[in-house]
Amino acid sequence: MNVPLSWLKTYVKYPEDLAVADFAEAMIMSGSEVEGYEEMGQDIENVVTGRVVEMKRHEDSDHLWVCMIDVGKENLLQIVTGAQNVTVGAMVPVAMDGAVLPGGKTIKSGALRGVKSEGMLCSGEELNVDAEQFPESAVYGIWILKEDTPIGLDIRTVIGCDEVIVEFKTLANRPDCMCMAGIAREVAATFDTELTLPEISVKETDGNIADYVSVTVEDSDLCPRYCARVVKNIRLAPSPAWMQKALIGAGVRPINNVVDITNYVMLEQGQPMHAFDYSCIRGSHITVRKSAAEDVFTTLDGKEHELSMQPLCICDDEGVIGLAGIMGGLNSEITENTQTVVLESAVFNGAYLRTSARALGMRTEASARFEKGVSIKGAQVALERAAQLFEQLDAGDVVCGVIDVKPEEWTEYTFTASADAVRAHLGMDIPTDTMVEILAKLHFNPVLDGENIHVTVPYWRLDVDGTDDIAEEVLRIYGYDKIPSTLMSGEVECGGRNHRQDVMLRTKRTLCGMGLNEITTFSFISPKWFDHILMEEDSPLRKVLHILNPLGEDVSVMRTVLAPSMLSVLRTNQSRGNADSALFEVSRVFLSKGEAEDDVQPEERLHLCLGLCNRDFFYVKGIVNNLLSSLNINDVKYTAGGASMYHPGRKAQIIAGGKVIGEIGEVHPDAAANFELQGRIMIVELELDTIAEMSLDNRRYVAIARTPAITRDMAVVVAEEVAVGDMLDAIKRSGKGILESVSVFDIYRGEHVEEGYKSIAFSLVYRTPERTLTDDEAKKAFDRAVRSLGAQFGAELRA
Repeated sequence: MNVPLSWLKTYVKYPEDLAVADFAEAMIMSGSEVEGYEEMGQDIENVVTGRVVEMKRHEDSDHLWVCMIDVGKENLLQIVTGAQNVTVGAMVPVAMDGAVLPGGKTIKSGALRGVKSEGMLCSGEELNVDAEQFPESAVYGIWILKEDTPIGLDIRTVIGCDEVIVEFKTLANRPDCMCMAGIAREVAATFDTELTLPEISVKETDGNIADYVSVTVEDSDLCPRYCARVVKNIRLAPSPAWMQKALIGAGVRPINNVVDITNYVMLEQGQPMHAFDYSCIRGSHITVRKSAAEDVFTTLDGKEHELSMQPLCICDDEGVIGLAGIMGGLNSEITENTQTVVLESAVFNGAYLRTSARALGMRTEASARFEKGVSIKGAQVALERAAQLFEQLDAGDVVCGVIDVKPEEWTEYTFTASADAVRAHLGMDIPTDTMVEILAKLHFNPVLDGENIHVTVPYWRLDVDGTDDIAEEVLRIYGYDKIPSTLMSGEVECGGRNHRQDVMLRTKRTLCGMGLNEITTFSFISPKWFDHILMEEDSPLRKVLHILNPLGEDVSVMRTVLAPSMLSVLRTNQSRGNADSALFEVSRVFLSKGEAEDDVQPEERLHLCLGLCNRDFFYVKGIVNNLLSSLNINDVKYTAGGASMYHPGRKAQIIAGGKVIGEIGEVHPDAAANFELQGRIMIVELELDTIAEMSLDNRRYVAIARTPAITRDMAVVVAEEVAVGDMLDAIKRSGKGILESVSVFDIYRGEHVEEGYKSIAFSLVYRTPERTLTDDEAKKAFDRAVRSLGAQFGAELRA
């Protein structure tokens, strides 16, 4: 907020010799944030007002005049001018010898055609005068000032640029400082000086407001208070100079006395107001309600707005006449024909108003104040102040009575703060009497009861509700610079990773060690990707969480699987020439808990996805086995099955500890085509949270066996549908304690193997740590394995 110091000084006095920089520093130290200040008029020097006493023609010129000017000094100044609009008795701006004008132009005494000239008469343009504020300055020639302008007055005072403007930044919790009265209270407390705010009293005339207008509020949550007064016999005119100067200093353009009064009160009291032309209120009835979705409304700035978002509006019996707390309407503006006005001072819901203003693309001085919050009681105070100014400026006659619509009476908020609790909170031994003095300066009306302080919160302090707030108020006035300096102390604690984090780190290191590269993708995806991976329409994974304000449809839902994101990255890599990419991602998926979408917060699960190009099933299976082994999960099985995104004959579910922990498979050609992928694409998706639960640190270490092993190989022919994993389990069961390991080293289909069958070659290693096995023992175990395969799967040894 821009605060003109001349306006501020009408409410509070502080040391006259205090430099503006020191003023700003003191305010910062007491908790008011100052963003900067500007000393206006610094580019104008030694220019004063003067009266033309005598004029005569220059002897050597037919257009120059020699003028004698009274500038309040002992001697008259002789100035030669070529302006033709100057007359004897006129008040004019005079740039004396050594004067500086805007732009750095310096004026020196000299001679024009042999006649001495001790300065220059100035035009409005040469002084950078605002033509809207001073229309008489926008003439060709010298600026002729008002006749009653004092002689010898600094021209900066005349044009209002002798001001010092301090810019305060209003903190979110201090909306009371968005006005002159609020800043004045802070200045008075900071400098311990007297505060003199205007005493408000209203002189009413005849009539009754009930005969003019009535008000209905449909939703008291959106409008907790609506106050109104009626002013008749409006005498529209420019505002007095002091009010115009105050408004201009605060950054508001003066318009007329009616509009200027509402703006002045907003800047002084912090309460936005509006004036309606009474003759434009159809039905003489005001209703505060949401607009209809089909309403279209033109605001005072001439812009038309569709009100489909249904903002809170001020309406008469036929439609909208104002956007509540934002801007009035062109259909009820104050004009030169206005005879009676209705003054509005209300409290509107800040959150709802902010949403409406953003949707409309509007932000005004009024809306900014409502968004931060205004006082319930302050609405009435501001209305009475405005009515007082109408009478003071003779701008109209205030009709008897006030309309005040509110659901309940406003009551003062009081509570008790313990002085000991304040000291404990601050860590400083501030005397109780000092606390009471400070709170009195801040208008909390403290009453001391032993070590308890009973306080009454001022109506404008919406941010204070407990002892912590009182402690902050005491400290900022007592002085932050009085906080004793202490060295930092504390104990250093060593951090660490939890089990889940440790599993995630080991997973990444293991995969990187096997040549894969990590990727990171967004958690929000396109819903079309579920169709691209051929997901069933009734799949629970289609129950997604929708983003309320997405950047676009391509990023509009939270993902329930990682595979689509991986396939998208693989496509990008292929398009850039990386044909044999091997990637992995560790990230969360978001699974719906309820029957309906977006009903509750989703369950977040950590998943791992592998994506490899131009690798076969068994190569990728080996990567998975190595990974799980590094996490101490060894009892892993693969069973036929998996999502529809995989090739029907090249997919499997991964099972460990009796639980399905993921899926592995080659991507279905149709799904690969949907992502514009070439070649064989392998995808693995694992539930890393489940794996972390299984990955217990119970690894056992045994000595390297000293006895020799006996290795036997077998090749058996079985039907194509027989699962290799089931055969491995059968061989392990037949080992009876002497089978150390079994592995598959070949699967063959082709010549000498009947169609519909496959040849599988196993390597069996027999060993016992206690003694050396005999060939006969190994043969018996091997024969048991052959018989077991034959009995369970119809396997026959291949010759």
